[in-house]
Amino acid sequence: MSENRLTLTLRDPQAGHTSWVKAWVWCKAMLFAGHTLAVEVVCEKSREQEKLYHSCFRDLARDCLLGGQKNDDEAWKRATLYAFYMATKDDPEFAADWRARRPRMIPTLDGDGMLMINIESKKFTKRLAQGFITFLHATGDLRGVRWSRTSLGREAPDEAVSARREEVAA
Repeated sequence: MSENRLTLTLRDPQAGHTSWVKAWVWCKAMLFAGHTLAVEVVCEKSREQEKLYHSCFRDLARDCLLGGQKNDDEAWKRATLYAFYMATKDDPEFAADWRARRPRMIPTLDGDGMLMINIESKKFTKRLAQGFITFLHATGDLRGVRWSRTSLGREAPDEAVSARREEVAA
């Protein structure tokens, strides 16, 4: 806890309860001191969602060209994250989630240029991750990607793709 900010990560009910009790003690002191507090609860993306979109990056890198040439999955990650941001930054469903996650420009150390601080998928909410997975599938479908089973979120190869996507995106 810093003097003006409190961040909690809750992973299970028992530890979560203990953390909330400690947080309330801190909040109560801040309120008595005359501060106004804003509380935001965010459901973070799941590990399964993260594994799925990293599999999608590999499939895109395997089957598609980016800028007319083959690129690795990291390049596809950067390109699709930025494209997803541009496509959804003003969408009412995602706009609030993007506020603290949007790309930004900072000066270089020598002051001769600017650097873009990329969007980080590790800080995605569950909602952003769901939307990103749908975006990746649409992007790959338009480019003829042969999705691996892990990119579709299921091991069973005989189910319809749309049924698998609906389950993963939820």
